[in-house]
Amino acid sequence: MTDDLPDLVAKARLGDRASFSMLVERHRRLAAGVAYGILGDVHLSADAVQDAFVKAWQGLDKLRDASRFPPWFLQIVRTSAIDIVRRRTRWHRNEFPLLDSDPGEDSAPSPEDRMQSAERSVAIRRAIASLPAEYREVILLKHAEKRSYREIARLQRTTVKAVEARLYRARQLLGKLLKREEDGSKENVFPEEGER
Repeated sequence: MTDDLPDLVAKARLGDRASFSMLVERHRRLAAGVAYGILGDVHLSADAVQDAFVKAWQGLDKLRDASRFPPWFLQIVRTSAIDIVRRRTRWHRNEFPLLDSDPGEDSAPSPEDRMQSAERSVAIRRAIASLPAEYREVILLKHAEKRSYREIARLQRTTVKAVEARLYRARQLLGKLLKREEDGSKENVFPEEGER
C-alpha cells in the first residue's frame, strides 16, 4: 500500500487530482485522529483536516522526500488544529464530549458522573495538548489511532525501541500533568532539554 506513495506524491505534484485524492483517502482517518486529539471536537477536527489537506495540496512542492509524506502531513494537521485552538477565545463553551456509555444500559449515569467524566475528558485533552510535539504525536498514534509500534516507527522514521521509549516517557509526563492538575500544583513537570 505504501510502495506507491512516492509515485502518488510525484503525480499529485504535477497536478493530478486523482493521485492527491488517493493520498487524502489513505491519510484522512489518521489526520482526523490527530486533530481530534488536540481539539476534542469532531466538527473542529474536520475543519482542521480540511484546512491541512488544502495546505498540503498547495505546498506539496516543498516536500523534498515523497516517502516522508505521512509525517510531513501530520505536522500540517497539528499546526492547523493548534491554529484553531488559538483562534478560539475559550477552550470550550459548555461543550462536553459524548460519554462512552452503552445505549443498552438500564441506568443512565447521574449528572454528577457525567460532569466528572466530562471534566476528566477535558483535563486529558488539555494535558495531551500541552505535551511536547514528539510525545503528543506518539500518544495520539498509539491510543487514538490504535497504531502498532512498528507502524508508528515507520511514520516517525525511527526504530520500534525508540517509539517504546518515547511512549513510556510520554505516558509518564501525561500522568504527571494530570496529577498536577488534580492537585492544583504549579510545579513544572516538563524535563529540561538534557533530560529527555
